[in-house]
Amino acid sequence: MDPRGGPRPSPYSVQTLDASSSNPIRAQSQRASPESGGGYSQIIQGSASRTVTNVASPQQNFPPVQLTNPGYEMQTKKKNLDPFAPYDMNTMLTREPPPAYGDHEKHPAEARPRADHEVVELHEGGALGDQPQAIQTMVKMVTMLNFMKVELGDHKTLRSKEQWRAAAAEFIGTMLFVFLGCGSVIASGMISRDMTCSRLVVIAVAHGVAICCLAGATGAISGGHLNPAVTLAFVVAGKETLIRAGLYVVAQLLGAVIGAWLIQSCTPQYLQRGLGSHDLGRSIFDSQGCLMEIMLTFMLIFVIFGVAVDRRGPGVIAPIPIGFAVLVDHLVGVPYTGASMNPARSFGPALVSGHWGRAHIIYWFGPCFGASMASAIYRLGFLEPSLAVAADTLRIAKPP
Repeated sequence: MDPRGGPRPSPYSVQTLDASSSNPIRAQSQRASPESGGGYSQIIQGSASRTVTNVASPQQNFPPVQLTNPGYEMQTKKKNLDPFAPYDMNTMLTREPPPAYGDHEKHPAEARPRADHEVVELHEGGALGDQPQAIQTMVKMVTMLNFMKVELGDHKTLRSKEQWRAAAAEFIGTMLFVFLGCGSVIASGMISRDMTCSRLVVIAVAHGVAICCLAGATGAISGGHLNPAVTLAFVVAGKETLIRAGLYVVAQLLGAVIGAWLIQSCTPQYLQRGLGSHDLGRSIFDSQGCLMEIMLTFMLIFVIFGVAVDRRGPGVIAPIPIGFAVLVDHLVGVPYTGASMNPARSFGPALVSGHWGRAHIIYWFGPCFGASMASAIYRLGFLEPSLAVAADTLRIAKPP
């Protein structure tokens, strides 16, 4: 409403004046006149007449003019476009609106217009099913890897000297761990062939202390994995790339084979037997052994993430809790499966001695599955929420 009474005039009212009766000086005074109610006045010189546009003239009450701005119509039409159809700026104003909610059957996905370059939409029903089986498998794997934050890495990683130094550290660390671990089994077997409590403690302490020392020695160079299952856990958590992890796993397996060969070379033939390779207990089923390996590895990886990956952990003294985790796992798991938790520790002695056991596959599946599960649970349940809280704290503490 106008403050002086009556409806507010349209801001687009148009007034035409005769050229002979119009005064430019009056028009200029009208432009700055306070009685005009604000706005702007525009004078257009023509051959016979000129048009004056008064934005807020209180004397005339013209009906509101309907907007016909092309930009306004384009934005209105754009909201009603079919989201599956490509945008065409030339025909956007003339395209029909999309069908109603219940009329999708009349417009199947195959009938929707496509661009000149055919774009396959994986989220569209039926589009993925039309592709070959190899492409479907690849898409599913990429989607799963994206969910787990897995990165392939740069191929230039193989040219870096630092990466090869890290792989060499993994090779040496795994070689020494297998040498000491298998050596503890063989040395304790020289005294007592049966699995007594004292022999069990000797094997557990040897493996735990060996991991504590070697993880601390190689931690600054390669991270001190010394275990393909640990490397897989870091890949699932997004802390390692696939190329770097593949380099680590190859180095660990080679180191395990060399370590088993060295301990075989140091041992008399009649004492070698299985070189401390892993096998299931007498009354243990394959499923029970697999579940035991999953739980033992889950406990180990959970401790590694809590003390070495999480910034709230002890950090520098992380090898000590990791070594104690390995020790406790051996005290529990040696009578069941030998407490591998490490595919390299099982693979090296089995390859050198030829003693693969009843179900060697569980020493790969159990540790890898348990490590992946522990890594995903810790990352999603404990690691990422703590990072979000830390970011919020820094944002609040940051001065304006």
